[in-house]
Amino acid sequence: MRRPDPRPRPAHQPHPRHHARPTGHGRADHQPQPADHPARQTPRPPGRDHRPSLVSLLGIGTDVAGQLLVTAGDNPERLHSEAAFAKLCGVAPLPASSGRTDRHRLNKGGERQANRVLHVAVVVRLRYCPRTHAYLQRRTEQGLTKRDIIRCLKRYVLREAHTAIMKDLAATA
Repeated sequence: MRRPDPRPRPAHQPHPRHHARPTGHGRADHQPQPADHPARQTPRPPGRDHRPSLVSLLGIGTDVAGQLLVTAGDNPERLHSEAAFAKLCGVAPLPASSGRTDRHRLNKGGERQANRVLHVAVVVRLRYCPRTHAYLQRRTEQGLTKRDIIRCLKRYVLREAHTAIMKDLAATA
């Protein structure tokens, strides 16, 4: 339980924690600038786009890109191929066949957070990308379960993400 503030305050003054900072920040002559005003724009070198190509992929926002970059950044020596990155993210296929059944499952040994954000990207693509939705229909007709289709799509998204990460790394080097 919090103790009340022992300092007496007049009734018209709010407590400092609840008092919003004035928009002028202490300057009486301050006028806010419109968003397109040159003073509000971030300076950028000419001819350079600072947006990484990873974020431009469908289904990959800043949260997904951030997690994939953290996964890749923690282990830069393991990024030598797309297959190695897939194993690192936990989306490398492992044979799980039994008898006459020929199937695969995902490797459980990868980083869970990277696998989760790939799943988010796949769900977004299933919802908004007509090409991915057509792929889902085609693979369903071939007899695959939705779980297996999502496994394949995770690997596809990871392949695109790996290409974009390597392109960005090459551009900065």
